[in-house]
Amino acid sequence: MNAAAANPLRVLIVEDSRTQAEGLRFLLEGSGYQVSIVPNGGAALESVRANPPTLIISDIVMPQMDGYTLCRHVKNDPALRDIPVILMTSLSSPEDVINGLECGADNFIRKPCDETYLLSRIEYILSNRRTRADAKMGVEMEIVLRGKKHRIGSERQQIVDLLISTFEDAVHLNEQLRQKQEQLTALAAELEKKVEERTADLAAEVAERKQAEATYRALLEAAPDSIIGSAADGSIVLVNARTEELFGYRRDELIGQPVEILFPMHLRDSYRHYRTAPSLPDADSPQLGTAFIGRRKDESEFPIDIALSPVETHVGLAVIAILRDLTERKKLESMVLQAQKMDAIGSLAGGIAHDFNNLLGLVVGYGELALTEAPEGSRLHDRIVQIGKAANRATALTRQLLAFSRRQVLEPRILSLNDVVTDLARMLGRLIGEHIELVTLLDPHVGLVEADPTQIEQVLMNLVVNARDAMPQGGRLTIATSNEELDTNHFKRHAVEFVPGSYVKIEVTDTGFGMDADTRQHIFEPFFTTKEIGKGTGLGLSTVFGIVKQSKGYVWVYSEPGKGTTFQVYLPRATATEKSQLVDSVSTTILTGIETVLLVEDSEPLRELGREFLETAGYTVLEAGDGISAIEVAEKYNGSIHALISDVILPGLIGSEVAKKLLVRRPSMKVLYVSGYPGEMLSHQGVLKTGIALLQKPYTQQALLQKLREVLDGRSKSEIVA
Repeated sequence: MNAAAANPLRVLIVEDSRTQAEGLRFLLEGSGYQVSIVPNGGAALESVRANPPTLIISDIVMPQMDGYTLCRHVKNDPALRDIPVILMTSLSSPEDVINGLECGADNFIRKPCDETYLLSRIEYILSNRRTRADAKMGVEMEIVLRGKKHRIGSERQQIVDLLISTFEDAVHLNEQLRQKQEQLTALAAELEKKVEERTADLAAEVAERKQAEATYRALLEAAPDSIIGSAADGSIVLVNARTEELFGYRRDELIGQPVEILFPMHLRDSYRHYRTAPSLPDADSPQLGTAFIGRRKDESEFPIDIALSPVETHVGLAVIAILRDLTERKKLESMVLQAQKMDAIGSLAGGIAHDFNNLLGLVVGYGELALTEAPEGSRLHDRIVQIGKAANRATALTRQLLAFSRRQVLEPRILSLNDVVTDLARMLGRLIGEHIELVTLLDPHVGLVEADPTQIEQVLMNLVVNARDAMPQGGRLTIATSNEELDTNHFKRHAVEFVPGSYVKIEVTDTGFGMDADTRQHIFEPFFTTKEIGKGTGLGLSTVFGIVKQSKGYVWVYSEPGKGTTFQVYLPRATATEKSQLVDSVSTTILTGIETVLLVEDSEPLRELGREFLETAGYTVLEAGDGISAIEVAEKYNGSIHALISDVILPGLIGSEVAKKLLVRRPSMKVLYVSGYPGEMLSHQGVLKTGIALLQKPYTQQALLQKLREVLDGRSKSEIVA
């Protein structure tokens, strides 16, 4: 008594031929299965939904609903999809198998079928259905067969099972043919009268065998992964077209060779142990993917994923290996890791710059006040001037760090990159020197971009300085602009992350000494430099990277030692058709006032400095060290508060929340924010919007009073986030 008899399993037979259905019933019930019969797919679907069986065996061609449609309904139903479905077919063409794969069939049984073979396939499918459910590995592939595309989303095990069952079928037919040929030889005299009839029968069988082999070959050659069959001794007996493409060998160069030639020398023993029979699981549980290294004919190595399945054949144990090239996946993983590293460095740089800005604010501010009290021409006056210069250089350094970390305040405008290059051309000529030839190739039809013109000038200046330093003996520097339409192919070529669409490209090319691959990997990192100590800060190209990223563009570099360097900056093309008009509203005088100002700053030294800046200019100053205290000060003050000057990030309530609460009772009050946390970071946190009145730290008395006067006089718009 077999397992089915001890624990009866329900089988639903879907067959419009009553004779064939009853024959199957007799066979299965004799083996201990419980059997139900329905005449078509529609009736089968109703029966399955009402009382799901353990297994479905279905004919394909039936009235009302065929087997493919029935199978598709079952596999698309989450409650039924794990029920195995066997389709009864003659395997007359590759389309039959591909259609079965498309609808999700678990196996095929060829009509007329061998009873022993049928029972063994049923037992195999039922005994492994739980393992298959737990270890599904989907494979998406597109197969072109006879000019028609088929998209298949099947389990890798399903494809392997189909290859194995097709192979066994071909072997079985070949054995039958050999036996019949021997019978013909032994009975030649007796059966001479039936030669023609028998020859016709044999011809039909040969055609059927060739058709089965053609089906197997079509599936094998259409597979997107490398498929390799090896005998028990490791010699290669089967390869597909993808194997030739992946490893660079011709098929005839591989057949008969040990499969280990496809792996590096130091890994061959490992693979030999991996594929040998004692270490392999049984044929019902093929090994899942294992990371490994492949070796091409040209000796280059590349990452692969391997899945092995052993199969018993009439000549002994064979191993089917499916190999997938992981090169593209590894590139994507490398890109993600590089992006994460750059973001981490950017966060660190931005945090340092923010804290340093607070310290610089004190140095710049008190230095400015001290300068007004020191007699001009005195040694003290000169020393304070030097302190101010050093503080300004430190401020520029923090601005570069903020640019790399994409946390600086931008003032984007609609502009033409051609205008930027043209306006800078004369100064760039002086910057690079007479020993370098400057060539500009500007596309007259180049589109407009939305960017901060000052920052774009900084990008161009840094790239030009980098090119100049790469050509100490002279050379040619070329600046070109053009329109570009970028698609996913461009992404794959350059292995960078971007949004496909319309871009404007500015390209800076030099004929200098170039860079190797290792240098290219680090050039955008802050403080990385190949120059001598004291010859550079290492922030030039990191500033370029930060500005371009913050402007929603990206930068790519190509360089080889001795072949020069090309930087390509891509900025999204603007939809506007007219350039922005620039207005210079900077004042050169200290602006005074008599209004009352509420100053909110959590840093006590900066708060004291701000109060002194304002009081010396005539303002009445109320002050608070946090958001809650600011609300209390405003509620206790009975007079008018004309303006609120608040740090953005405060303990308790952030600056925008303080302003929102105060504006309820004082709607005419103006608002000016100051912060070392600039534009994009604030927007991401939902604190402030672009376009508010914002003064960036560190600031001078001139800058504070100028911005406050603009806010009070209504020349700077303030907007609070709801």
